[in-house]
Amino acid sequence: MALFQEEEFSNDITLGQVLRLPCQFIQGKSNVATKQIEAIAQQLSKTEKNILPVVVKLLEQDNYQSVFNTQILDAARLAKKDFIWCILVDESMLVQVQIEAGLVIAPPIEVTKILVASEQEIKEALERIKAQQPSFDKVNSLKTAKAIVEYRKTNKPKNLTFLTTLRCGIGRAKIPVISDFFTIN
Repeated sequence: MALFQEEEFSNDITLGQVLRLPCQFIQGKSNVATKQIEAIAQQLSKTEKNILPVVVKLLEQDNYQSVFNTQILDAARLAKKDFIWCILVDESMLVQVQIEAGLVIAPPIEVTKILVASEQEIKEALERIKAQQPSFDKVNSLKTAKAIVEYRKTNKPKNLTFLTTLRCGIGRAKIPVISDFFTIN
């Protein structure tokens, strides 16, 4: 039973297919609290299998990267399980998984080139950031876009830290988030 529309990935592996893979072939470590992993491990010891599959990407033959539900992989290792149920995905299927799980609102947006983008494009990118990052609520998208366009007229920034000098609500702490949406190149 495939949870996704099946797509051929190689001669013997089908994307979207639920597979039973050896834990030793899967890379990844979650950032979930130890207590939670211990609770999952205890449950896996009782049931002898995971119900919720670990989502993995194929790196090379017999080498996978856990990309979602990695806490289950950690728990399986803690419970000394040799195998775990997984779903093999590619990049586009991973985006679908993230959207369905509520981790992202929409598929990834193309990065805006801040040195050549129009004021409107910059404003729209800032609005996307505000929709996804509550810490950007006080950033005025129109004012910031105008300030960026004005700054570009007399300066050629080499990185995004110039945004911290525009007095538009973007400080150093916000630069890592901004860099997911804007690029200098």
